[in-house]
Amino acid sequence: MRPITRFHVSIRAAARRGIALVPAMLLVSGLAIFAMALLTTVLTGKRTTTHQSDDFKLSSAVESVAILAVDEIWSGYLASQGGAADSIDTFRFYLLGMGIPDSGPGGPPKKDEGTDLLPLLGLPAGGAAPARFNDVNVDSLRMVRRDAGESTQLFVTVSASTSRGQGILNPVLNRAVQQVYTVEPEDFAGFDYAILANNVNCIFCHTSVDSVDRQFNLDPDEYGSFPRVKVGTLESLVLRKDLEGCTWDVTDGDADSFVAGTVYTRGLATDHAGSPIADWGALTFKGYAFDADGNIVQDSGGEMSICDFVPAGDPPGSGENLYLDYPTEYAEQVDGSLPRHFPPPIPDDGGIDPDTGLPDTTGAENRLVDDFEYAAIASTADGAITAGILNVTDHDEILDTPLDLGMAVWFGNTSSIQQSVVGNVILTGTPDNPITIDGTVAIDGDLMINGYVKGEGALIVRGNVYAPTDIVYLDGREYVEGDVPGSPTGPRTFGIAPDGTRNALGLAAGGNVMIGDYQRPAKLQWDWTYETPGKYETISGNPDTGDPMLDDWSFALSELAIFNRGEWARTQPMLPGAPGEADLDPSQWTAVNPDYDPDYVPRYYGYEDDTILPFFNRGDVYYDVSTRSWRAIVEVPIAWDPAVLSYADPTDPADPYLYNADGTPKAARYALQPTNGWIENDVYKTAVEYFSDQHAWGDPIRIDGLLYTNNSIFTIVNRDERPLGTMVVNGALVAADLGVLVPGVSDPGGYLANHSPLSDFAIGLQLNYDRRVKNMLNVANPYQVQLKRTYWNPTANIQ
Repeated sequence: MRPITRFHVSIRAAARRGIALVPAMLLVSGLAIFAMALLTTVLTGKRTTTHQSDDFKLSSAVESVAILAVDEIWSGYLASQGGAADSIDTFRFYLLGMGIPDSGPGGPPKKDEGTDLLPLLGLPAGGAAPARFNDVNVDSLRMVRRDAGESTQLFVTVSASTSRGQGILNPVLNRAVQQVYTVEPEDFAGFDYAILANNVNCIFCHTSVDSVDRQFNLDPDEYGSFPRVKVGTLESLVLRKDLEGCTWDVTDGDADSFVAGTVYTRGLATDHAGSPIADWGALTFKGYAFDADGNIVQDSGGEMSICDFVPAGDPPGSGENLYLDYPTEYAEQVDGSLPRHFPPPIPDDGGIDPDTGLPDTTGAENRLVDDFEYAAIASTADGAITAGILNVTDHDEILDTPLDLGMAVWFGNTSSIQQSVVGNVILTGTPDNPITIDGTVAIDGDLMINGYVKGEGALIVRGNVYAPTDIVYLDGREYVEGDVPGSPTGPRTFGIAPDGTRNALGLAAGGNVMIGDYQRPAKLQWDWTYETPGKYETISGNPDTGDPMLDDWSFALSELAIFNRGEWARTQPMLPGAPGEADLDPSQWTAVNPDYDPDYVPRYYGYEDDTILPFFNRGDVYYDVSTRSWRAIVEVPIAWDPAVLSYADPTDPADPYLYNADGTPKAARYALQPTNGWIENDVYKTAVEYFSDQHAWGDPIRIDGLLYTNNSIFTIVNRDERPLGTMVVNGALVAADLGVLVPGVSDPGGYLANHSPLSDFAIGLQLNYDRRVKNMLNVANPYQVQLKRTYWNPTANIQ
């Protein structure tokens, strides 16, 4: 073996160092690769982050600019109207003033179509540079307007791009968005009211207005938590004030009525003779106190505190209990919205032509329900009536015997109604077979309805609605001690059926609503007293002999004569302004009519299609400009008396009330009788008497639900029949004209359950407002619009 020399040691050491260097070089190379990868990742991540940042800025910019543009337009419009939206016509006029015309029907526009709105926003820009928002370029902002019926669509198209890489990158990163806003009628605010009408007179005679929440509450812990209710009139409020001069006792000459909340009226409240109410504390029309939160005050026993109505101050604040001359401008209504009009439940816009799918304005604003208008509302009906006794008759079928009507009421001819139905409908509900409804059902005809109802839904009726007596929810009862399972006997579980089903009904009529016996005569005698009519007597609806003492009159005729006067007055530039002027030539009238509208289409009422229409506009009646109300010695007409009534004859094409000189109609007419007489008057009378006879003496007529029409609700409950002049409504009564006389009865012995706290009278009308039903009917208010965003389409490039 050769000896190991220093040389060999050096070689081996070098070899070891060389071997050791390889992993080091690999490590260095790996680190370099990792560093380069990390650097690449960082750079790529930075580019990605920058891209994402730019993309976010672009997306948010186009969104924000579109919103700002619409907000600028809507805010400007509201300011032009005093702070609150008005009708669609006012909004369109405002748009036109901004240079935004109607572009006609069509789909989404291209991005270069429409009015340039960039100048509207005044976004910063330098010289010829594009407008800037949030560090991006706003390249385009345009609006296209499309009007359709009562709505206007606003197509807002915005495109923006980033300036990063400008001149280097192609294409430059950009974003665009198209938003669609719809301006359409607001929901009708009238369903916030327990009672709402143009004029209120006979209603407030032994009446109490409360809420179902408070009336049916059994929990003492809930006392004082129930919101006030609202009562409103759009034209006048007439209150009884000691008609008989009996200041020491409450009689029928007093209002003797109570409202657990607030009363609103557009004019000044007057007494029966038209004199303004000066001393509210002297009236028997009282309120119940509520606190600063608007909740009714109750003591430990649940009793409410009677208080006087006190007119709101000048300027008025919110939370008062009486508002006189409440403003028409929505922006000035400090205590909530009081509508200006009663919109039809079936819009009077002409409807949609089914052949073209386009709006047809032929029948628009004629105050009648035309075929296309009904078809449009029926197409939205999505509900069904699946139980009860249901009967549908063709429009040309007449029920002319009690047997015919009895078969319809007790047996029916169909098992269900789906969505909508053509014909006149009779619905009868019993405890074992209630009218069961779910959703909205449309009826192309009249409706007669009576009995028990179960479920939640709405009935939209093209014609008239008739309720011979009761419409009652099939509710359950609470269990009390001693009850056996399945047979509770305690208080009613209002709005909840025994099986837990929610019960709520909305009922809307394109015609009138008649409750009870609207046909009953008021037989005037020679000594100006009234004779009780025979049980099955009805009126003819005409002044048959020309002698007021011989011709049958009725409460319904009294009311429609007043309603007809109000409609006629809107067509007259001048009105009789003093006693005696009404009998003079109109050229001698002295009161300038503040509500005159030369284009107004009046709507008049008659008993039947071809009977005489009475107008309470002669004799000593006159219009008081200071109170904007009618004054007369008598509160209502009490007979077919030509000294106080004008007559209009629908069979005479030359009648100046109803027809133009060429014989064409100039007014809409509605009859109280079933349309085309499909139930003969004497036959319907038998139904009213039959159902009334099912009541025990003193058992009130009961109506559950929201009743609505832009025409009239007529009802009278007589004292000399089984309900003894009493009725309970759990819901709301909302109508342009309310002819409601439910007078109660003197009951000094206290035999009836519901008494006035100020008198011996049993309350006639007990109306308990049900807040749940305010959303049961979808009625739009064409006199006030709202703004909604209805479509959003983000895209990289809108062509």
